[in-house]
Amino acid sequence: MSTLKDELKDQTDHATGSAAITVESHSTKSDGMIDFYSGWFCPYVQRTWITLEIKKLSYHYVEINPYNKDPEFLAINPRGLVPAIQHDGVNLYESLILMEFLDEAFEGSCKIYNKDPLKRAQERLAIDQINKKLVPSIYAFLMAQDQKDIEDNKKKFEDELKAAFDIFEKNNADGFLYSKDADQSDHLTAVDISLIPFAHRIHVILSHYKNYQVPSHFKRYHAWLKKVLHHPAVVATISDEKEYIPIYKRYATGTAQSGVAQAIKNKKA
Repeated sequence: MSTLKDELKDQTDHATGSAAITVESHSTKSDGMIDFYSGWFCPYVQRTWITLEIKKLSYHYVEINPYNKDPEFLAINPRGLVPAIQHDGVNLYESLILMEFLDEAFEGSCKIYNKDPLKRAQERLAIDQINKKLVPSIYAFLMAQDQKDIEDNKKKFEDELKAAFDIFEKNNADGFLYSKDADQSDHLTAVDISLIPFAHRIHVILSHYKNYQVPSHFKRYHAWLKKVLHHPAVVATISDEKEYIPIYKRYATGTAQSGVAQAIKNKKA
């Protein structure tokens, strides 16, 4: 019986491609910097990483292997999960909480949440839809094994993708999911950032393991994806596509033991 260590032996332990360049540029620690504890391959990490990049904040990148529960890291996040940050002696974690904190605590080069309370609440509702409905449907589709389960979960995923973009469209203009002030029209919003890492994995992982492409009639999704994947803050956080493949093998074979995988399995039980 293989161990998790055996299964991960072919997985690179560091970022590659554009992400490696970004890591190198944030490898030196200085006083007052945000310590960013990351796992280059994690979509939840990428949410925080894009936020740091788009706001052009000063941070120190620290690569963590969340599969090895190092006591020093557990002191920062008792859950042993990335992302996490340390700033002014305070430890914080959970991707959506970190996104909000970074936007509220630091002006940076832009704001990712709308300043208007009503619009900000709409953004949070959209993010809730992504987190609780769309993301689980992606993992369920990836983890499905028999043909009926695969077809059922593919339909569920496409239904959730359509539902998400129907919600987005009610508050959207051309371009990114949520329009901002005219002078910020080219900035990603928190809604974009919440979805981008998982959309990237749909593109890479579902294509590889399920031979799947989002149908062409999802025109708004494809237009959005093409635009956001070329955004500099996104490009800066993406490793070589081939490096993501072995990481998701455990999900594709139904053997993953992560919290996300267990939640999907428990829901099916």
